[in-house]
Amino acid sequence: MIVYDDQYSPEQAEKNAQRLLSKDNAIAIIGTASVPISGAVASLANKYSIPAIIGSGYEVDPKKDRFVFNSARKTDFAVARPFSYFLEKDIKRGALPMPSNPLGDTGSWLGRHLSFEFGI
Repeated sequence: MIVYDDQYSPEQAEKNAQRLLSKDNAIAIIGTASVPISGAVASLANKYSIPAIIGSGYEVDPKKDRFVFNSARKTDFAVARPFSYFLEKDIKRGALPMPSNPLGDTGSWLGRHLSFEFGI
């Protein structure tokens, strides 16, 4: 197994994936936990017809992403799930801690929009 640090950068992830495919002769790519990085890896997996197993909210399009497999739920589901619980328990106030990065930005945006939908 070969491991590279993507430094939470889509550009670095693409460079690492390119290196895995061209220099290291990888037969598959496993990893990535953010949508922007997953997108960069997915494009190379499709281009080189090599399987990529990702674990982020990246939405796999079966027509376009023939070599990409996702083991995680979409981000909107992951953010909406706590709100469903809050609604069930009649909780009108809550907090969703988010990381300070693009994934956190997406989660925060979804949280603000879904809070109105759920009346929280």
